[in-house]
Amino acid sequence: MLEITKSTTMNANFNSDDGKQIAYFSASVSGTGNGNNLSMTIYDQELYDANKEAVRAAKVEFDKYVYGVEDEESAEKDVAKGKTK
Repeated sequence: MLEITKSTTMNANFNSDDGKQIAYFSASVSGTGNGNNLSMTIYDQELYDANKEAVRAAKVEFDKYVYGVEDEESAEKDVAKGKTK
């Protein structure tokens, strides 16, 4: 039996004004809802410390985007199963 599972991967970089990478955000959303993850990697601790508020605000924005994708995936899964809200 063929079982196809859709997954979505999202990545973002947060850079300083002069282009130096400060942090990297990544997320994956599985079609099943199991195994979703969000992560942040800090590449330059000194730049992160100097830009902490901006990096954290960007992470919140990234997380909201990912949550929107999760919600879309859940809605698609519900429609495929014949569920509606």
